[in-house]
Amino acid sequence: IYLFYILVFFFFLMMRRPPRSTLSSSSAASDLYKRQSYGLDVASSSDGSTGQAFVVNGAFKPADLSKFQSEYKLAKTPVKTLVGPDSGSASIEASLDSQYITTTGKGIDTTFVFLDSSQSTPFSDWLVWAAKAGDSIPKVHSLSLGAPEDQVGEALMTRMNSEMAALGLRGVSILFASGDSGYQIQQKFGAASPYVTSVGGIFNGELRDSPLQADSLTTGGFAASSANKAGAWQKDAIASYVKNRKAGSLPAKIDQTQRAVPDLSAYDDMITIVQNGVDTTVSGTSAACPMVAGMFASINEALAAGGHNTTLGFANPFLYANQAAFLDITKGDNRGIAAVVGYDPVSGLGTFSEQTFSLLKAAALKAAAARVPICLLYTSPSPRDS
Repeated sequence: IYLFYILVFFFFLMMRRPPRSTLSSSSAASDLYKRQSYGLDVASSSDGSTGQAFVVNGAFKPADLSKFQSEYKLAKTPVKTLVGPDSGSASIEASLDSQYITTTGKGIDTTFVFLDSSQSTPFSDWLVWAAKAGDSIPKVHSLSLGAPEDQVGEALMTRMNSEMAALGLRGVSILFASGDSGYQIQQKFGAASPYVTSVGGIFNGELRDSPLQADSLTTGGFAASSANKAGAWQKDAIASYVKNRKAGSLPAKIDQTQRAVPDLSAYDDMITIVQNGVDTTVSGTSAACPMVAGMFASINEALAAGGHNTTLGFANPFLYANQAAFLDITKGDNRGIAAVVGYDPVSGLGTFSEQTFSLLKAAALKAAAARVPICLLYTSPSPRDS
């Protein structure tokens, strides 16, 4: 019942810009290693059992992860569980995901889930495993791959949406990188799914000497398929963007019933990883997604440490209800959509300031103490300061 019936080979690694020489060092990237700059070291910790998973179509080397953590003086957080084979080769994607989800998700039980991209429906293994995993399933899943909606097909997207919605109801947060193709009429799926959190990218401009702005290659816009409609939690944000958007932005006409991508953003330029024992740099939303996933997992750990038997689960209603916690990004564009005050489908709600994680953690703890289901925590946000 969980195996998909459409034979389409589609999901592939998101294209990311090739590494470029650093003209100025990025404090946003280096501060991530410090953790306290994001309020992460003040996070409560329990036994790590709420779990986090990175789902990729490549392998990683545990020795690279260990070297990365030693090099940047990070807590040793090995990958605890392997689902599917790990060849031991060091793919860029798996190296990146393993090293950054364990950076922001310090000390949390981490699972590697392998996707066999030679299959016609490579996501079926992940979804079948997740459906059978029981209560021990990691409560945060990070995925940095996808394909345009029209290549996936409406039937398959509808089926996957049903499966991912079911995971959300079980307390699992699913995060997808939005992609690195700039503005697109067809959004990448699964980032376009209304049942996941889509993560875009920000950087300091092409010369890396400008204020934080939307990454010019971040995929964003409005879903094209009727399978991907905007949830109630996003309707006010979309209306705000339509009101504030700049002249000449694409598309010329917006269907406000369609899902907008991304939901939020994180720094994604010249991110250092260890691959085959050597330091190298990569860029793109594939870097941003596992960073945010680890933060979500850290909030789940804070909830567990506070004695609350709940997790973020489907997080978007919670995120949009706490829009004021994010640092608004008002500069930059993705060659079609320009960032504006408030929500925009290039940087989303914004990015993480030094206070964002702490504010979101506090809001989740408050909701849990009041026994308010976090996944239902959407009310229209107050007007934001400009």
